[in-house]
Amino acid sequence: MAPHCAILRGTCAARRPPLSRTDDYADTNGDSYGYDFPWLILCSLFVLISNALSILLTGDEPKLVVGSEVAPISIPTGDEFAPTINFDDASGAFEPEPTNDVVASPALALVSVVWHSKKEELVLKLSELANERYLKASQLQAEMARLEVIRIQATLIEPRILRKRALKDALNAKDVKMAEYIARITISSLLPWSLDGPST
Repeated sequence: MAPHCAILRGTCAARRPPLSRTDDYADTNGDSYGYDFPWLILCSLFVLISNALSILLTGDEPKLVVGSEVAPISIPTGDEFAPTINFDDASGAFEPEPTNDVVASPALALVSVVWHSKKEELVLKLSELANERYLKASQLQAEMARLEVIRIQATLIEPRILRKRALKDALNAKDVKMAEYIARITISSLLPWSLDGPST
């Protein structure tokens, strides 16, 4: 123990007052006993401070011994205490082991079947829509080509040309009637009887 600690403890023991009788600790027979508690607390503080000073001045650290065969563990009391934890050795314990086993549940199988059926139905509908669209596009293209031909023909035929054609057709019909009439007259003049009957 350090000399100053002995001095403090000796001073505490020398200055301890004798037992004092107080009314607070009087018993039924009129006797009283006990120490002055504030003075005891002060002495205890002196002892604690002396122990702390001895540790700081001498550099002694308290040792914690666990069992008889275990080496003592030093517990630092200063600000240099920095616990370090190494997780390298324990990291493998938390890694899941890879597995190649595939567990097929009935729910997953049902979902897979429904998914494939819906997919096939969707592909079929898309193909039908594509064919219908292609057919309508072909019909529309053919109708546009026909209308284009009609437009070109209507542009080439003018009203004047139509009138000339109608007049020509009428003249041709008149000429045909005239030719028929002339032919009948010629035939009647050549025959000895008329077309109405033989002459008398």
